[in-house]
Amino acid sequence: MTSIGDYKLLVDDYADAKDPSALVSCLDSLSLNNHIDDNVIDFLTTSFPSLSTAQLQQTLSNNKNDLDATIEYLISNESRLAASHQDAAQPTPTQRIKLVTPSKNQSKQSNKSKKAYSSFHPANRVRDLEPPPDLDWVYLESISSSIHRQLGVSNAQLVNSLRNLIETSHFQTLSASLSAYLSTFKHILDTQSLDLLLALFDNQNIDDAKLVLQACNNRIEDAEVVLQTLNQLKASELSLDESLNHLADVGAAKPSPQPHTAFSRARSTPSIPSQSISAPTGWSKVNKKPSKKNTQPLFPHLPQVTKDDMDANDFKSQSNQYEIYCRKMEDDFRIKRQTAIKDAGHLYQSSKAWKHGTGAIASQARSQQAREYKELADEWAIKAAKASIQSRSTLSENVIDLHYLTLAEALAVASDSVDKWWSKRPLNNNQLLKLGPLMFITGVGLHSTGKQPILFPQVSRMLESNGWNVERQASRGCIIVKGR
Repeated sequence: MTSIGDYKLLVDDYADAKDPSALVSCLDSLSLNNHIDDNVIDFLTTSFPSLSTAQLQQTLSNNKNDLDATIEYLISNESRLAASHQDAAQPTPTQRIKLVTPSKNQSKQSNKSKKAYSSFHPANRVRDLEPPPDLDWVYLESISSSIHRQLGVSNAQLVNSLRNLIETSHFQTLSASLSAYLSTFKHILDTQSLDLLLALFDNQNIDDAKLVLQACNNRIEDAEVVLQTLNQLKASELSLDESLNHLADVGAAKPSPQPHTAFSRARSTPSIPSQSISAPTGWSKVNKKPSKKNTQPLFPHLPQVTKDDMDANDFKSQSNQYEIYCRKMEDDFRIKRQTAIKDAGHLYQSSKAWKHGTGAIASQARSQQAREYKELADEWAIKAAKASIQSRSTLSENVIDLHYLTLAEALAVASDSVDKWWSKRPLNNNQLLKLGPLMFITGVGLHSTGKQPILFPQVSRMLESNGWNVERQASRGCIIVKGR
């Protein structure tokens, strides 16, 4: 945008010119450029409604008014910029907003990160059913950054060790590689610390607890963090692999005619006349022995599986399959939205206008279609987030883990969870203690950009604005809801 001071400088430069038409043509070109810039901002505002005008202007300026490069950058960084815009609306003392101009090396790194994320995306795993490429170590670095301090090693050392184990030993899962690395620590195990660590977990595998406690040199607080990470890895890998294998088997199975068994023939065309089957005439009642109370299992050293456990596993498997389906639908609508925005940009550039002409009308229609695709993708993302919480919930029903969710997904899950929790309260508010508080685990922001928490302040602010009595525990990354 050209200021009044710039126009005064131009008038001074052309004051001695004999031909005033040069000044007129220069001013006309400036006004034309300003008009085009305004139209570009109008187009970007319609295509990216979640971003502020200042962010769009800054991004356009950083990309030297190149609309295609601006669209590519905004598509790749929209979620981060939107989170920064929401933080700017209600700033906190520890949060800072910084827009960085992407260089060529940074754009290459962002493309690698995008590929790494897409390789671990459940929808893409369903589509490809192939292991991720060897160069994609984003998830491994994320896990390493959360536990390397507890193990007393550097982040780079832990990442390199796990990568070497994966490449040389051909471990199929990250949890197996982590277990192999933990076994390299040879500290003496303290049985009293082991008992205290097992008391913190329900139905914990004792071998994993010993392995982690030895690696942490009997430090219970550090072992708790590492063991929880190992358990989450195993649970997520198991549930995801079972669902993927099931979907692969269903997709590979070909319909085949059912064999005609003797039982099916007997039902359709019985070979024995019904007269030859004599029904018994006298039935004697069989007295059933009453079952003994406190019946002990036949093999107490083996894990006992009850019907409730089987029903819970079936429910989690169904939730995980639904999550994969929702992620696939979300991914499809994201791709459609990106295509629609690029098409709208091309139509806008070819029409040289945004509000008038046939090309401008087509560009507006395509941009509106992109917004509708975004709304649908966001809806499917929230459905997938809710299914993810159900499928990987291993803690109490009053503990909701919001890790690995985007800000929009976390806010939707938190709002839905607190309403369901409150609906279970006793009718008498004096007995509210029987309900128990609701805890949201958001983390302290170790995996966020700039090591600043994103979920914790936003979820807390949303709950407080809706009238909930919230206790913030920033050091633990937890939010406790006690009522209204």
